[in-house]
Amino acid sequence: MATVIEPSSRAATAQSEFHTVACPGMGCHQNCPLRAEVRDGRLVGLGAAPVPGSPDDTHACLRGLAAVELPYIPQRLKHPMRRVGARGEGRWERISWDEAYRDIAARLIEIRDTHGPQAVLMHGSGSSSVPLSGVNAGGATGRFANLFGCTEIVGWPVDGAPYVAGLAHYGFFFGGANDPRDWVNAKLIIIWGENMAESAMRDFNHVMRARAAGAKLIVISPLYDATAAKADWWIPIEPATDGALALALTHLLIDSGQYDADYVRRYTVAPFLVRADNGQFLRTGDIGASGSADAYVVWDEAAGTTGAPVAMPAHTSELPGVRPALRASVNVAGIACRTAFDLLAERAGQYTPQRASALCKIPEAAIRKLAQEYAAARPSTIKIGIGATRTLHGDLNARAILALGSLTGDVGRSGGGASGWCRAYAPMLNPDPVYAADGRRSRRLHISQGHHTIVTGEPWPIKAMLVFATNPFGSLPNRRTWVEDILPKLDFVVAVDIVESDTAHHADLVLPGTTIFERTDLYTGLGCTILSEQAIAPQHEAKSDLDIMSELARRVGLGEFFTQGTDDYLRAMLDHPTQHGLTLERLREAGGMVRAPGTDAPAISFADKRFPTPSGRMEFYVEYLHAIGEALPDHRPPREIGDPALAARYPLQFFTGRRKFVNQSQSYQRSTRELNPLPYLRLNPLDAQARGLADDDWVRVFNQRGEFRVRVQRSEGIRPGTAWIEHGWWPKDFPHGHYQDLLPPLNLPAPDMLSASFAVYWGMWKQYAETAASPGLAPYGLADQVFDVRVEVERAQEAAA
Repeated sequence: MATVIEPSSRAATAQSEFHTVACPGMGCHQNCPLRAEVRDGRLVGLGAAPVPGSPDDTHACLRGLAAVELPYIPQRLKHPMRRVGARGEGRWERISWDEAYRDIAARLIEIRDTHGPQAVLMHGSGSSSVPLSGVNAGGATGRFANLFGCTEIVGWPVDGAPYVAGLAHYGFFFGGANDPRDWVNAKLIIIWGENMAESAMRDFNHVMRARAAGAKLIVISPLYDATAAKADWWIPIEPATDGALALALTHLLIDSGQYDADYVRRYTVAPFLVRADNGQFLRTGDIGASGSADAYVVWDEAAGTTGAPVAMPAHTSELPGVRPALRASVNVAGIACRTAFDLLAERAGQYTPQRASALCKIPEAAIRKLAQEYAAARPSTIKIGIGATRTLHGDLNARAILALGSLTGDVGRSGGGASGWCRAYAPMLNPDPVYAADGRRSRRLHISQGHHTIVTGEPWPIKAMLVFATNPFGSLPNRRTWVEDILPKLDFVVAVDIVESDTAHHADLVLPGTTIFERTDLYTGLGCTILSEQAIAPQHEAKSDLDIMSELARRVGLGEFFTQGTDDYLRAMLDHPTQHGLTLERLREAGGMVRAPGTDAPAISFADKRFPTPSGRMEFYVEYLHAIGEALPDHRPPREIGDPALAARYPLQFFTGRRKFVNQSQSYQRSTRELNPLPYLRLNPLDAQARGLADDDWVRVFNQRGEFRVRVQRSEGIRPGTAWIEHGWWPKDFPHGHYQDLLPPLNLPAPDMLSASFAVYWGMWKQYAETAASPGLAPYGLADQVFDVRVEVERAQEAAA
């Protein structure tokens, strides 16, 4: 195995050359650039690439450093292969690239002519193995999909809920969080439902710098993990009750007056009057007032002895001489109204510390103490992790936390904020020169809707699937659904990957793709534009996405649209105002990274207090969600966790989590597998004792959907009533079954997924879908239910069934 050390610590030799490359483990979304050392054409070392203007962002973790082995792993796909046995048998014959192109082109043309081009589904690329937005990271495949007329999968299967909440509350998916470099100015940091110390290591470095500067760190999570171990206070919350805790804290702050009333009055919808009859904001047109008919109405408590209604135009924070009331219940022109703040206070008042204690299984005194500490520490930052939202109604949990964060005046302030996103500003790339061609657009489906479409054939049949750099069979719920329901509906499946993943294992044709070290691409992050330069030649017969799609396009009659090379597309992608004229040549001269002008200082989200919501304010009350009863955040029990009958049969809540050894489902490297060779189910000792289980016992983990077998490990770091396993293990790592078999499948009928996730995304994306001529573009965030799972655990007499 190559020795992994910092290239800067090794004296350069005549044989050594260095390249800036993207970390291949980008599923953590840290986007860390690495410095690759190549000697005699072989990758021999990886280290952290210095980030210009931000030395504190220079970082490399175990997953990234271990990728030095990636091009040379024994499992590497070496040449195209055609299935010769039944699907899933793993019997293959080696074929040439010419044969592979001929077979694929013939099948695509046949399916297009019989069922229409939309019957071909393009699925990929996966974010854990490629840089975002590049020509070889969805660009070339997207271009082909647009030209051919394929159905293209968009969106993520999970993790959308915090961003749904951000869209509703801030008007922007990723709003509310400052550049992590600014966290050093926080007095208190709350990490709510995320193991950042192992899943977002570079960002967590900034948390630790803040803590060293005097900030207090509080972690709210069912797990005592590496992040909780670094905290000043760990709060072991009952899973899926995060909204109840946030609303209890909101109640205590409002009840005690420990909120910034002027800030709330000016920058949130708090003073807007809400009609009692229809749940909509009162507009001037409703009461026949002069001026714009769509202005909001507030109650001016400074007017006369009783106050008076006053028009408040959207995107206006204050009016001279007007003091909008925060708490008011009034009748305006015969319409009963209350302020949005009054409604929030009433909703939060339903979650007294006593009730929240019972729901969250946290002592009442701890809830009161947390409210006091949050109210007293200014400024404070709340980082919402996806672990707090991966159940039905998880978006409501996140919205409740954002509502809490809007009370203290910290959003838009250095050291403050509340969000599910915490990335530094990055300049934008222009994807149109790659994706767009000849004015054609693919049909686009959210990943959940796409799988439902395959199974049902509605609204159109899907007969073929091309999968690039992603492993849905092994990484998405529910594997049995993929194998038993989805796969039989597909006449032809092609997988492009670097190894025979579980998805490739069930394909008809498998093509060897390139690693990040074997191709060139662009991405942005950390305030920089980053050129991930090809460091080594493609190993064996591997080809890049652009190479594959260019030749395939030629064979289906689209070759005229694939005549340019990688550099041509990358130059075109740099044509964006935020790039300030940056050229590919300048990037290469600078060693692969150039910082965008004005980004040396950490960006403060919404420093101008201007929010891209309909009102121009933070909206903890979202009027267009009133129709589904979710105008205000709330705590709603998830479907399975909250089912008493199901709890009687399967008393343990089951969930997964990422650890430092594995990125998504990538676990190929020998070094990381040696450090973490076996999967374990972790149980609290009380639950293990009740089942007569000791460490290393084989157990059967099961529910109404499936089962798997695994060894058990007792841990005080997981709260009673839960069962937890690391995410990323492949089916071959278990003697029987797979943990994904226990999860609810993605292709649930749409009515089962009706929630604010659906309403917000569909409502806000509908115009985009129509403008982009993309019929079928659905919101993502619908399937955030992978932690809404109940199981039972029992001793297994033997490892295999």
